[in-house]
Amino acid sequence: MKIQLKIPRQIYQRIMADIASPHPFAYERIGFCRVRIGDRGASTQFIFVTDYWPVPDDQYIPDDFAGARINNQAIRSALQASLSSGDGIFHVHMHDHSGVPDFGSMDLEEIPRIVESLTFANADVPHGMLVLSHDMATAHAVMPGGELQIVDRISVVGQPTLVISDQPLFSGGERFNRQSFLGPLAPQRINSLRVGIIGLSGGGSHIAQQLSHAGFADFVFFDGQSIDIYNLNRLVGATEQDVARGLLKIAIADRVVTGVNSACKTLPVAARWQEHPEALRSCDIVFGCVDGFDERRQLEAACRRYLIPLIDVGMDVVQIAGQPPRLFGQVILSLPGHPCLHCIGFLNDRTLTAEAQRYGDAGPNPQVVWPTGVLTSTAVGIAVDLATGWTKTAPGLIYKCYDGNIGELTDHSRYEHVKHKVCHHYKLQDAGDPN
Repeated sequence: MKIQLKIPRQIYQRIMADIASPHPFAYERIGFCRVRIGDRGASTQFIFVTDYWPVPDDQYIPDDFAGARINNQAIRSALQASLSSGDGIFHVHMHDHSGVPDFGSMDLEEIPRIVESLTFANADVPHGMLVLSHDMATAHAVMPGGELQIVDRISVVGQPTLVISDQPLFSGGERFNRQSFLGPLAPQRINSLRVGIIGLSGGGSHIAQQLSHAGFADFVFFDGQSIDIYNLNRLVGATEQDVARGLLKIAIADRVVTGVNSACKTLPVAARWQEHPEALRSCDIVFGCVDGFDERRQLEAACRRYLIPLIDVGMDVVQIAGQPPRLFGQVILSLPGHPCLHCIGFLNDRTLTAEAQRYGDAGPNPQVVWPTGVLTSTAVGIAVDLATGWTKTAPGLIYKCYDGNIGELTDHSRYEHVKHKVCHHYKLQDAGDPN
């Protein structure tokens, strides 16, 4: 069994700000994270950090031989927090250096005792210990019914989304020299993330191709359909021979990305994403290239529950009598802890109820290659920024609308009014498996 730990950036920043601050006499600061489990029983299990609180100054014990020592009151507070909330608890502290931190000999003597006490108090949830450096982390966890083991992967979810556990170094060689403005660690950061693409008929094919050129090399493709003749007007990489063979769209995407980079790892799923939730949950970023509003609602709910940034891409054509067809689309970044598709009004009761009557006014699933290219290129740019943080803007919400009749891509008119909304539809503390 493998274990992955995910920390929302908002909480990670709170942790770093607290444990990096000086204490009146202790050399280090200590805090506790509340965590929840995801994908219980799967081959890879997820632990999601949902909250953090610091140990108050008066609950430290002076000790010249330890970086920090806390009293029984601090430990009892952690035990009570687990019993009251039903969540797991992680002990957190920091080592003042860069690079991968290791637990010291005293850490390994003292902290597992606290973890053991937490496990005795509430054995049905994960507990553990997390040590941070300035830029990396190491964690040990006890899963329900298990023993203390090393967490395989630790990531920070947000802008940027980073893997902060020990990872094999990846430089990319000379291939990405023209992308050096993204930062010296950009090739490694891009290469470390797994991307899921839902739907490969049009937009998804553009996204797969562009991401592989940018250096992403770990993909999960979801699409159960074979290519047909009417896909050739928009499906990048498809050929007439593919149509004659009835090739699966995910097979075409696989061929495209491995043709760009032979080292790409792909997981083609010839089915709906709902039928393979474990594959979806393994992704660090998901692109939604789906048709309906209800499908978007389901996908966003799944991504929010498992702390996955979702980039939604869509276009439509509406025919109004006596007027030229109206071509429009959107690109939306839905980031855990920030406004969701409901918050911004893109999803609402009216659209969900009326989509069957509205969608496809200009024909069944109208799509053409040029507006899809504009929208997907924008979406890929968002993903590159999520991986590298090169723009240093971290807007939290991105809501772009596209007017294909005049070729204009702008912030949606509602963006300024909704960008700072607090999301009450998907709260961070509700991440993971339902109770």
